[in-house]
Parts: sequence; C-alpha cells; structure tokens
Amino acid sequence: MSAEHLYDEQRRAFQAHAAVFVAGMVVMFAVNLATNVSAGIAGNWSAWWSVWALIGWSLGIAVHGFVVWLNQPAHVVAQRRSRRGHRD
Repeated sequence: MSAEHLYDEQRRAFQAHAAVFVAGMVVMFAVNLATNVSAGIAGNWSAWWSVWALIGWSLGIAVHGFVVWLNQPAHVVAQRRSRRGHRD
C-alpha cells in the first residue's frame, strides 16, 4: 500500500469521523434541549450535559485530524506550499 493511498484512507476515515461527530452532537444537543425545556431547567448551565460531550469528542476529532495531517505524503505538502508561493 502506497503512502498516498494510506493517506487517502486516513483522510476519508477522518471525514467520516467528523460527519458522525456533527450528526451525533446535533442529536445530543436536541435531546438535551428537549429534556431541559420539558423539565423547566433550560436556563441552568449545569443541566447542559451535552457541552461535556462536545468538549471530549472535539478533543478526539482534533487529535485524529492532527494525526492525519502529520501523515501527509511529502509531495502533498510540497504541492500546497507551491500553490501558496512558498519555496523549499
């Protein structure tokens, strides 16, 4: 398996992870909002448990993205630099 193929797989896995993150957070926030409103505690910050999920999962997404970014093949990095006008 070439480095480029591996990077493409890692990037697709990250994109899937990010999509599941967005969908999951929307569902969690909606459930949290609905339960807080029905209980009459929407104004109470301690009732917003979805924020903890957002913080934790965001850290996981950030680490995953950083690992994928670090594994970029050298020619991908060189292409990006040349598009921006940087020289090696």
